[in-house]
Amino acid sequence: REFQTNVQLLQAQRQAAIELNAAHDKETDAAKKKDLKSRLDTVLARLNENNDKMRKAYGFSLDRNYTLVIETAHIYMLVSDEEAAKIEKAQPAAAPKK
Repeated sequence: REFQTNVQLLQAQRQAAIELNAAHDKETDAAKKKDLKSRLDTVLARLNENNDKMRKAYGFSLDRNYTLVIETAHIYMLVSDEEAAKIEKAQPAAAPKK
């Protein structure tokens, strides 16, 4: 979950940088253009810093394309016959009726 949160943060920062760059390119007023450039530089510096942290922590980088694949995990627990009987007895009560 923490990894996915960090990826979403990086993607949001990347999108903000793209939007600031587009606004900078469209701007004609020199003062506003300078302000946008300084904000863009700040966002890019933070994005690069966070991307480096992700590379070191997870081997993840915005330079690559990834595909998320959700897999199912099954956890089994060894129980005694008495515990198994209690679990089987409790399951029908817990199951929703259709």
